[in-house]
Amino acid sequence: MDNWNYLKKELACNGIFIINNKYCKDSLGNKKKNTQCLAKQTSNFKENCRLFKELWDDVNQVLLQEGSNTIDSNGSRYFVLCVKDLYDLLDCFEEASETELKINFKKFLMRDVNSFTSKAVYNISNYKMSIDWVFRSIVKHRFVMSMLKMTLLGEDKVNSFSETDKNGLKTAAISGPWANLDLPMGERMYSWADEAESINDDQKGKQAQRRYRKGLINYNKLEDPEEGDFWVWYEGKNAPFLWTERNSEDPYPHRNLLQQ
Repeated sequence: MDNWNYLKKELACNGIFIINNKYCKDSLGNKKKNTQCLAKQTSNFKENCRLFKELWDDVNQVLLQEGSNTIDSNGSRYFVLCVKDLYDLLDCFEEASETELKINFKKFLMRDVNSFTSKAVYNISNYKMSIDWVFRSIVKHRFVMSMLKMTLLGEDKVNSFSETDKNGLKTAAISGPWANLDLPMGERMYSWADEAESINDDQKGKQAQRRYRKGLINYNKLEDPEEGDFWVWYEGKNAPFLWTERNSEDPYPHRNLLQQ
């Protein structure tokens, strides 16, 4: 599959169906110019950025207020987790590292839960979910904007972008859960049955280790037992030794040699 088809599939997942480098259709089937779709996405992006800033200002003002509340222990733990998650989200933005907002959240984490108002305690989860959702929308709009800008270049130009750089070096593909995103989920997965046999054999081998069977190998053997009940296998690394006679007593003499 070429780059142009990749681009069309990604935009189709976001409700934009590319016709060519000039026109597209929205999820309702309305034909529009690509530049119109780009302008709409840019407008939504800016609106979400404004809302994102307002939510942070609101939650900051609510948490700054001091008072009391009647929250129980479970609610207290949930409140602390929400504040921690918001603080971790701030770490994603380098420009917020030395701002008053980041400093305030550090102070919030060091305050007693009972010093926050009931409004802060009972609404922190709403603020957190709203901030997470708006942030996700911002990232999505920015991604769609970048793809729409690519469509304006045209199919030939987009397909001219190869996997090799100017030095002829091929970019290594990623692996793991983020690999092969162009494939359906079913094709990115493999059956557990392919690995179950080897995993089960490994488990049997682990359980059959000598340290798990010592003293039980001949548990019911009455004639000429090789190992009696409560017999302990000797492990040199676990046996005590005289530190004064380390050269001869140490079960790991090579360590002594390394220290000389």
